[in-house]
Amino acid sequence: SSCLEPALARLARPDCLQRISVPLPAGAGAALPVYLLHTPLLPTRAEKMMERLRAVGAPDLTLIACADRADVDTLSVADRACLYPGYVVTHWSARPTCAEPHCAAGLSNGTLSLALKHQLAYRDVVARSLRSALVLEDDSILPPDLWRRLAAYALPAGTHVFFAGSYSPNPRGGTLR
Repeated sequence: SSCLEPALARLARPDCLQRISVPLPAGAGAALPVYLLHTPLLPTRAEKMMERLRAVGAPDLTLIACADRADVDTLSVADRACLYPGYVVTHWSARPTCAEPHCAAGLSNGTLSLALKHQLAYRDVVARSLRSALVLEDDSILPPDLWRRLAAYALPAGTHVFFAGSYSPNPRGGTLR
């Protein structure tokens, strides 16, 4: 859509993406550039995730902390409709309760914020001409052998986006499949 790039550009403040170099631990395997989506409102989650990333080795890390709820709240009806034109209700998502015009898409500001952070990560991957990258949310669980597990996937030619995680009501947490 022609409105998408200008709307994303307005959300991508200068402090939006923060690049961090993390030394690889001894014996660490190949690592992809990592994008960590987080909110400054929950700093403990980001700190714990940084510890997990240091443990598995993520030398090229980009934190995405913009497009938060407050940013989403300032979006015009047109920008909101452009950035996320559809809403899929699943068995685990709440039913839309907002009656305001800016909530017409049915997504809460927090949920839309997370979707936009994913879009900003993808936008940066393209801008950097990266062949691949790993996008993580700040509550992800990382197995110690993350890079080996990811290397085991044989992606079809022409794959642009590959979802390697899952939301799961599993009491042990989500699983990497």
